[in-house]
Amino acid sequence: MSDGAHGPLTALTIHERMAGILSELPAIGKDAFNQQQSFHYRSHDDVLNALNPLLAKWGVFVVPYVLERITGERKTRSGGTMYEANLHVSYTFYGLSGDSLKASAWGEGTDSGDKSTNKAMTMAFK
Repeated sequence: MSDGAHGPLTALTIHERMAGILSELPAIGKDAFNQQQSFHYRSHDDVLNALNPLLAKWGVFVVPYVLERITGERKTRSGGTMYEANLHVSYTFYGLSGDSLKASAWGEGTDSGDKSTNKAMTMAFK
């Protein structure tokens, strides 16, 4: 495979690969709707459905690593418990030659069950 401007795909740096991905990544609309709280949002599945084929095409994979996790809980109006998780996640993007690029993001998640950490991980990735 060749990208035309730089020759064989295997010769591209991680920075060139990421630029290629960004140049092809479409705008991802907020097409999902939360009926309980009445708002539109960009779903994790929509992000992955747009991004994964481009990561594969450009020879990039990503590895997350949680740098920091802060948790808490609060009472809801109805007397239940809402669990909170805030995660600082580092992402390392690797190219075919093993070169890499790091980025990090915070994600926040709240849930009345056991999903606050999963939600925070999703938000950090989006």
